Amino acid sequence: MNQNPIFILGAHKSGTSLLRSIFDGHSELFVIPNEAHFFQHLGCWIDYNMRRQYPQDLSKKEIESNFISWIEKANTISARTSDSDTRNFWDIEIFKKSLADNMNGSDDIKSYIESYISAMYNSLYGSDLPNIYRVVEKSVDHAEFAV
Repeated sequence: MNQNPIFILGAHKSGTSLLRSIFDGHSELFVIPNEAHFFQHLGCWIDYNMRRQYPQDLSKKEIESNFISWIEKANTISARTSDSDTRNFWDIEIFKKSLADNMNGSDDIKSYIESYISAMYNSLYGSDLPNIYRVVEKSVDHAEFAV
């Protein structure tokens, strides 16, 4: 995976979804089709009205479970407040296997996020994420971590 990801962040209803859609047309970008909420799943402090969470010290298994639960939810439920509908997009078994394989030996935030992204790509396309691809991810809660 290219080590120069693009994170789209901004206030709700500010055009971030449109920007993600524009990036999605580029042939060398992997645009994650829904908000991944990396920091929420890692147990970080999230402090804004729509997604408030106190910090948690999570084990690797708990983080892995959070990633799986989020993709399973995205695969089965139409979220009325979401800007994307990814029902039936994800191959859950491939996602679980890829995530477990990638998280084996990982023990830091960057590795967890890379494992999550790789598992998403693998579950969508049935192959490993090409090294030339830059990843584009849009989650409003990234604004808290930009600094």
